[in-house]
Amino acid sequence: RSTASDQQTLLPSYFHPDLQERCATSFASGDYFTAILNAFRYIKVRVRDLAQLSSTDVSVGVVNNAMGQKSTRIFFSKVITEQEGYQALFRGAVATLKNPLSHKEVEHLD
Repeated sequence: RSTASDQQTLLPSYFHPDLQERCATSFASGDYFTAILNAFRYIKVRVRDLAQLSSTDVSVGVVNNAMGQKSTRIFFSKVITEQEGYQALFRGAVATLKNPLSHKEVEHLD
């Protein structure tokens, strides 16, 4: 019988402890749908909190308002094209992984 701490070892150690806590059990049991959804819920809320955005900021708007050129609050790089790349990466992840999972059944392929 595995414990929560055993399950956490299934996720890479570089995952943030809060992310581990929210996803390890689902991941270990093979419930990848829930693991992915919980991971992106956490990431979106964390980005919103770090950027000090309102709870009314939702979906890709969180990413745009946190990392966009007009109102950058979270910086990954001083190089504009690199900052745009990080924004695109986060925006794409929220738009393609988190949002569909929140609104409908999605079957992701390996």
